[in-house]
Amino acid sequence: MKKSGFRLLLCSIFMFMAFISCDTFVPDPIDPRLPIYSEVGRNIAGAKVGNQFFKNDFNTSLFGRNLNESQLVVESDSQLTLGFRISNQNQSKSIRIEFELNDLTENDWKEMEKGFGKKFILNDSYVAFLREWETEDFISVPLQGQVTVKLIKEKNIIAGTFGFKAIDASDRELNVTFGRYDYQYVSF
Repeated sequence: MKKSGFRLLLCSIFMFMAFISCDTFVPDPIDPRLPIYSEVGRNIAGAKVGNQFFKNDFNTSLFGRNLNESQLVVESDSQLTLGFRISNQNQSKSIRIEFELNDLTENDWKEMEKGFGKKFILNDSYVAFLREWETEDFISVPLQGQVTVKLIKEKNIIAGTFGFKAIDASDRELNVTFGRYDYQYVSF
């Protein structure tokens, strides 16, 4: 009888460990170096920056996943700030991408909940920042680009796509393309 209880405990531990070690990264079928675009709260982001592919990775602990400071969502009546950390494939370089959407109206919030969400063209009110993660040094100022934001309030999910062209501190053009993000948030 004791052997049966031990086996049950051992099987339960293995099942729990298998459950928490499952990866939420689902590769894009067109380019598997990026996560697939989704609106299910996978807590993941990715983009092609220049000629390198970046995505965020999780730290797995015994009690589940830690976001490793990968996301930030701040909201007020007229502002939405979204930021996340992504790393290149060999984890040698990490960057932080932030979007600040200011001067939002009630109609903007409603449009974010419809269809594919709302597209914001980067300008003086809608801006993006690209920073080195370790130093938080400013890398680039966006010249042109866009971000889409989809809110699924009943499931606490924020998702969308982004892309922009920028000039870095060395006056080199930097293209951020194929950007996508999918996060669960605490509250809006």
